[in-house]
Amino acid sequence: MDQSKGEEYYTYVNFLLKRKPMFNTTINITHKEMKQECKKACISFTNNNEKLEDYCQKIFNYLSKLHKLSTNVKSEGCHFLNYWMHNDVKELVSENILDFLSKILENTHKKGGFHANFCKEQIKEIDINVLKNVNDLITLYVNLYSSILNLDEYTDQKCTHLSECYKLYKTKVELCRGDTNEIFCNELENFIIAYNKIRHNEEPCTDIPNRLQHIRGSSAATNTLITFSVILVVPSVLFMTYKFTPFGTWIRRHILKKNKIKSNLNEKNIKIQHDSDDYQRKMICNQYNMQYQST
Repeated sequence: MDQSKGEEYYTYVNFLLKRKPMFNTTINITHKEMKQECKKACISFTNNNEKLEDYCQKIFNYLSKLHKLSTNVKSEGCHFLNYWMHNDVKELVSENILDFLSKILENTHKKGGFHANFCKEQIKEIDINVLKNVNDLITLYVNLYSSILNLDEYTDQKCTHLSECYKLYKTKVELCRGDTNEIFCNELENFIIAYNKIRHNEEPCTDIPNRLQHIRGSSAATNTLITFSVILVVPSVLFMTYKFTPFGTWIRRHILKKNKIKSNLNEKNIKIQHDSDDYQRKMICNQYNMQYQST
């Protein structure tokens, strides 16, 4: 299968989730002095300029904060900007989001203190189907994480989140059981592992399993089955050897001898440990007494 544009975004899901809160907190700050700059940036895009000017302000706010952070966070933050623009801005600018960002940078970078080419390297096309799958992966994680907030107080709400999560999982996992994208399915498998780990030993919700099935009887599931089989088989083999063979007779004599030696050692160790504990208690008492006298 040919690789679609932007498939690397499947592997970006975790940091897209991390960068979203910072984006949401910065975009709503109002800078009245940027109104004219954003008007100039949007003038060549005739479709809904008022909305585009609002997006320009949001992007300026975000970049003003992002450019001050570490190199790694800046890179992740720029990828998030590309992802957000594909979701929210692309249709309004006739799909020319790089041109739109370039106009914003050209008119605002001096006041924002960031470079005139900031984030342009990360603005690349994301195929519409890839974008939908990335959005679905993010929705899966958001519903899963929402279900573990205030677990004791909001049982109904928790189960609602898990229900949405489970419905979407069933849809996506069926796609992966056919001939589909390996990168996406690997990331879906990572979600399944995260879900099973978080839901392990939790109170179940009606009709929602605490353990999701792996996509193709994955290696993790296979390893678990193998381990379980070994746990069942090995004790049986050892019991037969111990009970019904000459080797078992030798083992029993050897165990009795070792147990006698071990018992003698335990008695000595208990006495040594008792003496050591007494010594430690005395040392602690002496330290407190010395501190008390010195005051």
